[in-house]
Amino acid sequence: VDEIPEHNWCRVLVNPRDLELARSSFPSAEIVPTEEISGGLKVDNQESRIIIVNSLEKRLEHLWPELLPDIFKELRLMVDENEAVI
Repeated sequence: VDEIPEHNWCRVLVNPRDLELARSSFPSAEIVPTEEISGGLKVDNQESRIIIVNSLEKRLEHLWPELLPDIFKELRLMVDENEAVI
């Protein structure tokens, strides 16, 4: 929430477990619980002319090119360690 600029947001999409936090942070907005967002939120203004997606899914999407090589490296180490044990 702290990363979202001040604005008169009309709609906020959040995971159902974050419903109360969203209500207190955006008291004048329509709060829409959705399982499609596992963490973070999506906000839009009237007529959806401005949309900000600050969800876990979007952050992972942006970081994926950086994360993938490290994930493969870790997996390779785990496989190598398991093969050494067998």
